[in-house]
Amino acid sequence: MNGSRQELTLFDATTMPASQWVATDDPVMGGESFSAMHPGPDGTASFAGIVSLANNGGFASVHRALEPGVLSGYHAVALRICGDGRRYSLRLRQADRFEGVSYRFDFDTTEGRWVTMVLPLDGFQAVFRGRQLTTAGPLVAARVNRVSLLIARQPGAFKLQLRWLRACRKEPTREHTNET
Repeated sequence: MNGSRQELTLFDATTMPASQWVATDDPVMGGESFSAMHPGPDGTASFAGIVSLANNGGFASVHRALEPGVLSGYHAVALRICGDGRRYSLRLRQADRFEGVSYRFDFDTTEGRWVTMVLPLDGFQAVFRGRQLTTAGPLVAARVNRVSLLIARQPGAFKLQLRWLRACRKEPTREHTNET
């Protein structure tokens, strides 16, 4: 399906609208957090909002659909980000239902620093409502149909800038650069 391309663009803020991302925050469970993906300056998109721990809340997220099977044959995802010093998760879902198991890869950011993060698919961990699962089995790249960015349990304002998100065919090493 994907031929022999070494990389496949899943999102590029210079050519795709930030409105492709949909917010799902803790008010779905009674919390008060909120977020959105906004177009940013110079071809970026910003996942931004406020995380509140009120009413047993504590998470904010945005997600977008992926074409089923789009990750077939790929071994990693890479994202170009500029963070705020907080920890975020990239999540992949392979189920048709909204509620269910997702696979997460947590990463830390450095405030104001652009980096390229490369996350191997075999490093994603199965979770349900934030709790790690040991019986869910491994992530199956061919079944992934949604990608999400999430921040949890870190109260206050947050902002993660995203330039692009790509699938990588070969197993790259984790790369950190300061270029934009």
